[in-house]
Amino acid sequence: MIRGGDLASSQGPIRVQVEVTDKCNFDCIMCNRLTRANVTFKLANDIDHANFTRLIDQIDPFYVTLNGLGEPALNKSIDKILIECRSRGIRTQMPSNMSIKKVMLEKIAPNPPGILTFSMHGATKESFEAVSVNSSFEECIELFEAFLAKIDRKEVEVRILCALQARNLTEYDGFYDYLSRWSLLDKFVLVPVYDYGTGGGEDRRVLPTIVEIETALTKIDRDIVSSNDVSKTRFMQKWRESILQIKAAEQIVETGPCLVPWFSTYITAKGKVLPCCFLTDEDHVLGNIHEADFQTIWNGEKYQEFRRQLREGRGQLTGCRTCPRNDAARLAKYNPLSLLPTKWNLNGTRQSVSPIDDGSIRKIPGAVPITIKGRPIFPAAELPPAPLNGPETAVRISD
Repeated sequence: MIRGGDLASSQGPIRVQVEVTDKCNFDCIMCNRLTRANVTFKLANDIDHANFTRLIDQIDPFYVTLNGLGEPALNKSIDKILIECRSRGIRTQMPSNMSIKKVMLEKIAPNPPGILTFSMHGATKESFEAVSVNSSFEECIELFEAFLAKIDRKEVEVRILCALQARNLTEYDGFYDYLSRWSLLDKFVLVPVYDYGTGGGEDRRVLPTIVEIETALTKIDRDIVSSNDVSKTRFMQKWRESILQIKAAEQIVETGPCLVPWFSTYITAKGKVLPCCFLTDEDHVLGNIHEADFQTIWNGEKYQEFRRQLREGRGQLTGCRTCPRNDAARLAKYNPLSLLPTKWNLNGTRQSVSPIDDGSIRKIPGAVPITIKGRPIFPAAELPPAPLNGPETAVRISD
């Protein structure tokens, strides 16, 4: 991976993201699950327990993320899938919109993932239901709190994810209050929304206007100055930084290195294998687990060609050029550990900072190069938990 060859580890990826279902009961305005050009089939597909087990047998991953373009709780086998991972010592991450009460309390709470993320895109009924169309703010909050009461929070890491956008741009007070109430201030992931151009007019507009951004900055600056609470001041400062990171898709041009296709893979509910959950077009399909063994796909011609194109011309790859992930700093840091020359260009300017870096990579101070299940991983001191979540294709990273 550090050397940038076309082949990845012959033992497979250490992380796999599985879209256990493409069904969803919400219609979030920033999600493109219903508007992608390549969706010519009914979104009613699952990866059942038998196929999931077969896949895990082939890959033997260290980390599994159970999300994609659907709500994982709608997979009837979700408890069996979670139990399967736990029995094998596989660390799991799963998002939820916290709306499927019976499943969350009777199936998932007794068999929880290692990391559970509540996709909460509004701190008020108005904003929450405007972003997550078909939702009920009160019911989701009530279910989340009931879920918290049923799990052992020492065993389950709970996170809150919010896609920062026009309708929740200044809701830092409300989020701070909820996060404080749930003791989750340090588990809040706020990411600038990505605009897929899903259409729908003003009701589905996700990007704030320049005037809205200026107004929000004026308000938050005033509140920061007047705040006497150190914790809340720090929270508002981070919120302000996220406001400044919101950009239209055409403004994002990323040409730096991305290491994801060397250690991770994404598998849809129809069995399609893709480099990551940010790339869902047919052009990026590298194989199908129902048609070929995964290991054959992993280092097959299509996967190798994609890695080569990503390494040599990311700026020309649809999807990759507008993704904020950039591993230049990691490569520069860890390349001296390699005894062989690297094909990566380490002299380029780092053009962006990925929101993935902010709180979603578990850093181990003073760590040395390590292996997981006999496979060397990179970055050596950064075990990758999960991409940003789940039905939120708009903020992937990335699930």
